[in-house]
Amino acid sequence: MPRKLTISLLAALLAVTTAAGGAQNAESTEASGVQNWSDFIHYLRIALPDLAGKHGEHLLELVGDDHELLLRIVEKSPYADNYEADLERAMKMAGLEQTARKLAARVQQAKIHYIRDGQRILDDIRRLNEGDRARLNAMQRLQAAGQFASPMLLRVLISDKADDQAVQSRLVDAIGAIGRPMVYPLAVALADLEPVHQALVAKVLANIGYPRAAPYLKAVLESEGLDRQVRARIQRAYDQLAEMFPTNVTATELFLTLGENLYEAATIGDPKQVPGFDEQTRKGIVWRFDRRTGLAHTPVPSAIFGDVLAMEAARTSLRLNPNLNQALSLWLMANVRRQNRLPAGQVDPSYPPGWHTPQFYLEMAGPLRQHDVLHRALDDDDVNLALDTIGALDATAGTDALLNREGAIQPLLDALAYPNRRVRFAAAFALTNARPGQRFDGSYQVVPILIEALRQSGQRHVLVVAGNQSGRNVLAGAIQQVGGFMATGGLSLKDPDLVAQVKAAEGIDLIVTDYSAAECLELLRQAEADYHLAHVPVLALVSRGDQIEILRLQIKRLIGADADLRAGALAVAMRTAIETTSGAPVSVQEANAYVKRAIGLLGQVALSHGQVYNVHEAEPALVKALQDARPFVAKGAGRVLALLDSPTAQQALAIAAVDGSRPEPVRISLLNSLAQSAKHYGQKLTPLLIDRVLNIVQTSRQDLAVAAARAAGALTLPASHLKQMLDVP
Repeated sequence: MPRKLTISLLAALLAVTTAAGGAQNAESTEASGVQNWSDFIHYLRIALPDLAGKHGEHLLELVGDDHELLLRIVEKSPYADNYEADLERAMKMAGLEQTARKLAARVQQAKIHYIRDGQRILDDIRRLNEGDRARLNAMQRLQAAGQFASPMLLRVLISDKADDQAVQSRLVDAIGAIGRPMVYPLAVALADLEPVHQALVAKVLANIGYPRAAPYLKAVLESEGLDRQVRARIQRAYDQLAEMFPTNVTATELFLTLGENLYEAATIGDPKQVPGFDEQTRKGIVWRFDRRTGLAHTPVPSAIFGDVLAMEAARTSLRLNPNLNQALSLWLMANVRRQNRLPAGQVDPSYPPGWHTPQFYLEMAGPLRQHDVLHRALDDDDVNLALDTIGALDATAGTDALLNREGAIQPLLDALAYPNRRVRFAAAFALTNARPGQRFDGSYQVVPILIEALRQSGQRHVLVVAGNQSGRNVLAGAIQQVGGFMATGGLSLKDPDLVAQVKAAEGIDLIVTDYSAAECLELLRQAEADYHLAHVPVLALVSRGDQIEILRLQIKRLIGADADLRAGALAVAMRTAIETTSGAPVSVQEANAYVKRAIGLLGQVALSHGQVYNVHEAEPALVKALQDARPFVAKGAGRVLALLDSPTAQQALAIAAVDGSRPEPVRISLLNSLAQSAKHYGQKLTPLLIDRVLNIVQTSRQDLAVAAARAAGALTLPASHLKQMLDVP
């Protein structure tokens, strides 16, 4: 047999032997544990505490932290029944007390750890009719199971089986002991129970005393055909929970309020604030009820739990009143935010497979509801939700719908002055794309924002504000050493030169300062006066004492760090400040997309001949864009400038086109734009520029020569130039 094959067979045999040995070891350990437990109980019952203690300690050492193994050992021993009473007796026996307490605690801990198993829960429900110790332990385990005990507790509570009815009198106390965790699952089941069971569950919910059940009780009260006696019992339960509610409030209004509260709780971002969150699994638990199968739960990622529950409440509100627009708006915003917050690689198992994407429903809902969602997104500083909603408005709404909303609030116009540049750009793009026929409040803001979008390059900009010029220079130099950031700044945000720098920049990602904690407060107040800076994070490089004071202030966008100007430490501090407050900076890919969209829309504005927006405001930025190293930017700017009746625009096109250092495809495009400008608005060039264009005609070949000739023709230059080229006298 070949050596390699022999080694392979040996390895395989060894693996099988090892696996078999592992299984035998596990069985041996379990068998040894059963024997130790049995001996412990045996010697306990015949009052030999020394021997009982010896076997008890051996058992504890054997199982270690393996809860499941301990449970199997206890349940497989001949003394599986009534062991609680044995342990209680052992804890009173001299010399055995400590070991017995350890065993009792470990067994109880193991039972709690695995208490969510349905059969174990049912067994503990049965033990509620046993002795005090067994009942107390069962109650503790049911409390530990919390909301996960609800399916079995409800099944037994409404059962007509003799075994279940024997323990039903104990269940009200058991459910009450669990308390609030039982409210959500029981309330979800309420509407689909038989009337007599509805009354029973209503009483249980009232005893718990948590108002979250009130909307579900009110919905049953508003249903038709409810038995008079059952109605009276449910009404008493509702009245007990609804003392603070208006007397004329409806179930649909209560569900809307519940949904809004859940959405608000989720906005805070702490899943523990949302009732039903399971700390052990770090999941949110969504409950549903089916008449055939009973209560069932679905775990969802904690990041979306509050939104899922808000959607459930809003949907119930809509079932009760399909015309309640507030409920529809709530459902839309919760659904979109749920999708945005869903962690990468995870799914939402509670979302019905037949449903469409959240954006589908948002676009279908129409502008009025979209405005509701946008208003809430701006209030919550939820940039992703705002962008999704503006995208829906852009895709579905005409001019009137974009600008008009029921009431005085105009969210899309508010978005034009929003601190986040992504939101500003999206709003300006939507309002430009709508091609309004007349001016509106805020229309003057649109072209400046398009100019801002045109300036995007993906470069990160840092504004340095220092106490003196020397400090400013040191900070700016350190930032330049970090790389990837362009630093500018001054000594005060009130400095006109610094204000001009901010307006000329493509956007400020971070303010870095050496101001003290107290001075930073004034800096923030000044920044809020300029929407370009209103939400920009501030990194204060200060002493340890000032860092403590900044932490005490608890201002999200003010971050303190050591005045360590080493490139590595400074880079980490800057990146952390940006990402934890305003999100990721605009990437190069995003910047390019913004520039393309801005150029396209400025072209539309130019073609509309300035009925609402004045494209000539963008002329300086477009002229500057001709020098951009990105070919698509220079070409696009040239096409827009060709639409302007302006000597400056035409001369800028000619200057850029005759620049021999530019790539030839860019020069060809600019010469074509120059031809368009001259064709529509006549020749506006200086004699020097005309000569330079003619020089290209005379010295170039192929496509560049053709484009230059086209421009020369459009400029209607004298025929003598052509005759010279043909050597005609």
